[in-house]
Amino acid sequence: MTNKNPPPVPKTGLIELDIIDLAYGGKGVAKVDNFVVFVSNAVPGDRVRANITKRHKNHAEAETVEVLKASPDRVVAP
Repeated sequence: MTNKNPPPVPKTGLIELDIIDLAYGGKGVAKVDNFVVFVSNAVPGDRVRANITKRHKNHAEAETVEVLKASPDRVVAP
């Protein structure tokens, strides 16, 4: 059986994402065509360049490489 609708993100590599929410555990949440991507070191309102580290059937995981546009809610850790 072939997968007629492959996930809209690559298995690995860089992608630009808009963070829209926070997940339990503190990772940022982005969506690409309703496909969820959990992004470390990102907060809602950020636009980030992220590296996809794992891709699953329903979601992907990524690490922030660069914050392209910082959220107004972002604060510097003490």
